[in-house]
Formats: sequence, C-alpha cells, structure tokens
Amino acid sequence: MRVVKLAMCALAFAAGTRGAKAGAVINVPADHPTIQAAVDAASPGDTISVAPHVYKEQVVVSGKPGLVLQATGKPGKVVIDAGYADGVGLLVTNSADVAVSGFTVRKTTVAGIEVQNSDRAHVDACVVLAARGAGVFCDGGDSVIVTNCTVVSPRKDGVDLGTSSSPITNGRVQGCTIKGAGADGIVVFGSGDEISQNTVTAAKADGIALDPQGVGDNCSVHDNTVAKAKHFGIVVGGNGHTVKSNTVTNAGDEGIELDGTFIETSSNTVKNSNNFAIVSNGNDGNLHDNTVTAGRHDGILNDGVRAAITSNTVSKVKGKGIFLTGGATVSGNTVTSGGYGVYAQAASTVSGCTATKCAYGFYAARSNCTFDGNTATSCTNGFVAKGEMNTFTNDTATTSRKFDLDDQSGGTTNTYAGNTFTKHRP
Repeated sequence: MRVVKLAMCALAFAAGTRGAKAGAVINVPADHPTIQAAVDAASPGDTISVAPHVYKEQVVVSGKPGLVLQATGKPGKVVIDAGYADGVGLLVTNSADVAVSGFTVRKTTVAGIEVQNSDRAHVDACVVLAARGAGVFCDGGDSVIVTNCTVVSPRKDGVDLGTSSSPITNGRVQGCTIKGAGADGIVVFGSGDEISQNTVTAAKADGIALDPQGVGDNCSVHDNTVAKAKHFGIVVGGNGHTVKSNTVTNAGDEGIELDGTFIETSSNTVKNSNNFAIVSNGNDGNLHDNTVTAGRHDGILNDGVRAAITSNTVSKVKGKGIFLTGGATVSGNTVTSGGYGVYAQAASTVSGCTATKCAYGFYAARSNCTFDGNTATSCTNGFVAKGEMNTFTNDTATTSRKFDLDDQSGGTTNTYAGNTFTKHRP
C-alpha cells in the first residue's frame, strides 16, 4: 500500500508541475534496462517510472521538455550511482517543465543534480550524497524549483539556485535539508525568488546566502532554520528583500547580515551568535519584532542610514543591545542584561524603549540624538550623555546603581525636559 501511495504521489507531483497532458509511460527496467536508455527513447511529455535498484550510470536529460522522471517504491531505494566518473550524476539541460522526483544520487565528481537553462524545472524529494561539487546546482532558466531535497556533506554548496552571471527569476528552494556543506548551505541569485522552510546545519561558510553580489530584488527568506554555520547564518544583498521568521543559532560570525537596501527583517530569532546577532549595513532597512538572545558581542548593529528599528527584544548580549553607527529611528525595543541598552554613535531618534539590568541603559556617544519616553531600570547608569546637542525628554531611570543621568559632555548644550532622574551628574 505504501508503494502504491508513493507512486500516486509522484504522478500527482508530475501533473501539478507540468500542467500539461501526460504522454506515454516508460518503465525502467521493464521497458529499458537503464535510466539513460529510457530517457533517450522518450518523447517530450512522457513519464519515466524507475523501479528500485542501484543504477550505476550518469543520466542526461537534454531537449526533452515536459519529461517526468520519477522514482518509485520506498524512499532511498532508487539510486543513481555515478561511481565518481567525471561529470554530474543527473543533468537536466535545455528542457523546460521537466520534473524529477525521488532519486538518491551519489558519488559524483561535481554536482549531484544539475539543471541548466530549463525554465520551470522541478527537482523534488531527491537525496544527494558524497558529491564532490554542489548538491543541487541550477544555472539559468526561470521559475526553477527545488523542494524537499536532502543534501549531505557536499564539498561545495548544498543548493545553488542561479549564479551571478545567470540569475534565476521566480525560483524557489523549499523544505530542503542541508547538512555539512563544504561551502554555503543555500545560495540564491535572482529576483522574486523564495527560500523557505529549509533546515541548514553546519555549513562551512554561510548557512543561506541570498543575492550576495546584489544583482536581484524582491526575494523572500522565511521560516528557515540555520544552525552552526561557520560564518554568517543568513547573509542578504540586493534590494527590497524580506527576511522573516527564521531561526539562526550558534553562527560562527554574525547571525543575520543585511548588505542590501530596503530590506525588511522581521520576527526572526537569533541565538548565541559569536559576533553580532543582526547587522544592517545597507540603507533604509526595516528591522522589527526580532528576538536576539545570548550573543557574544552586540545584538543589533545598524551601520546604514534611515533605518527603522522597532519592537525588537534583545537579551543577554555581552556588548551593546542596539548599536547605532548609522542614523536610525528606534522605537519600542526592549533590551535586558546587556553591556549597553541602546548605544547611539550617530544622530538618531530613540523613543519608547526599555533597558533593564544593563551597565548603561541609553548612551549618547555623539551629538544630535533625541531620546524621548524611554525607561532604564536597574542599570548601573540609566542615561549617559557623552556628546553634546542631544535632547532628553520624558525619559525615566529607576533603581540605578550609580546615576540615573550621567552627563559627561563637559558642556551645556544638551537639553533635558520632563525627565524623571533622581541621581544625576553633574
């Protein structure tokens, strides 16, 4: 019954992927002894159904639009074993609307599965083992989809969707599991692409890299889990992308790095980053409703301009909870048990934020910052004015161990109105 169900699912997958009338059904090995022989005999739109076996061959699908290549039987029982012969294990080239599902591909000298110049190709529920290149490599073509695949210990990237010279538009990498990639877990170049619901563990470079050279826009990275990436958990370039509801833990460097402009970053959870948890280097970023816990450095660093940083929660970071080296509007954030709550090194507006049990709740390191309606509780120093021409209004500090307000500017240009400060210097 399980085998029948899997076969029915594969047929449903093929029909849903192609959206076209099915052709003939060719069975391997009943009709042809090898997968390649069946592919060579097939016409565009045919379905090749492959029975469980270890097929010691390499397969090339070329010029066969609409072909469906599907494994049958229990998962993992239909194996393409390239035996480390030169080349790819399974190559789809110049074949639009091809659907490949259910194969285990192993022992390849380069990529396990490669898709070249094949619009709307779909690789589903495949497993790639012992690839000396990437696990799944897609180069050229639009709307290419890679779903529910597992890639274990490739020497290079786990899944590549597009390249800087051949980006893929409206593609998708979804529901994949990448373990121990020798480089990045998932790399995507293009516009309108989606990276969602994937699990990436122990990549030797970045966990997920979206548009690292800034050639695309309006992609979405959401609901992924990234753990133990050696460098960045998630790194994003380009413009107008969305990074939402991802979980990043134990990144060797930064949890999430944002190098593009107009990127919205929301509802992510970042834990135990070895460096910064979230870094926004580009301009006009929108960071909201993220949760940062137990970082070894700073929580959120904004190095761009015109950023909006709202309603984030930062706790147990050893450095600065929110660090502003570029101008930003900061509101409604909560920082607990950090070295600094909010540290403003560039002209910014900070309002409605709470800092609790920090060494310094709110720190104006430079000039022209506005602090309004913020609360510092049980900090060593609630508010510190190091620079001049800053404005503090309606701020409150309670149970400070030293000073509610410590004005270290040495001048008289800072402005205070409507604050609740009991212990202050001078």
